[in-house]
Parts: sequence; structure tokens; C-alpha cells
Amino acid sequence: MTASATNNPAVARVDAAVAGSTLRPVLGVVGFAALVALAAQVRIPVPGTPVPMTLQLLAVLLAGYMLSARAAMAAMAVYIAAGTAGLGVFAAGSAGLFGVTGGYLIGFVAGAGVVAGIRGRGRSLMRL
Repeated sequence: MTASATNNPAVARVDAAVAGSTLRPVLGVVGFAALVALAAQVRIPVPGTPVPMTLQLLAVLLAGYMLSARAAMAAMAVYIAAGTAGLGVFAAGSAGLFGVTGGYLIGFVAGAGVVAGIRGRGRSLMRL
């Protein structure tokens, strides 16, 4: 890039727009993966079943509402990958993908995508 191009305000605006357009989805994916991990720590045991009640589903549905289908599904995949890698993001006592909650975790990916698909392009209160 030449010295004159770096001083050009139009080029600076385009560069900022490109950086913002790629950074926002990445932050959304990482942020919602972290939100699901935090929501997993709110655990209420349900008598008679090994699966606890958590706030994860609320975070998954919110990711589908706030992000595109691709980004919402990527956020859930990042969450599952972090848990499978050994990070303590799954609910306490959970065996992850290989226990009784494995189906729920896989369903998070599909659930986030379905909610984003239902939402479509609008984000009105009626769609919510």
C-alpha cells in the first residue's frame, strides 16, 4: 500500500468496515459459546434422572435468535469442542458426549440452527 493510500479516509473506512464485518461474527460465536458454558454451571438436579436442569437451553435459543444460523451452529460446535477437549464447560458431573447428556449436546447444534432459520431475517418481538 502506498503512503497516499494509507492517508485516504475512504480506504480507512473500507478497511474498518471489512474488519468490523469479520470480527462481529467471530465475537458472536466465541461469546455465545462462553455464555452456554456459563449457563451450564447453573445446575438443578432433577430427582429420578441423571440429567440436571440447566440454563443452557436458554443460551442456545438466544444464540439462534441473535446470530445467523451458521454462526449459531458454530458457537455450539465450539462449546462442544471445548468440552470434549477437557475444558470444564459442561455441567458438573456430566460425561459430555459419551454420557446420558450427549444427545442434548448434539441437539444444541441443530437447535440453534433451527431457531435462526425460524427467525429468518427479522428480529421483531413477534418473531421471538
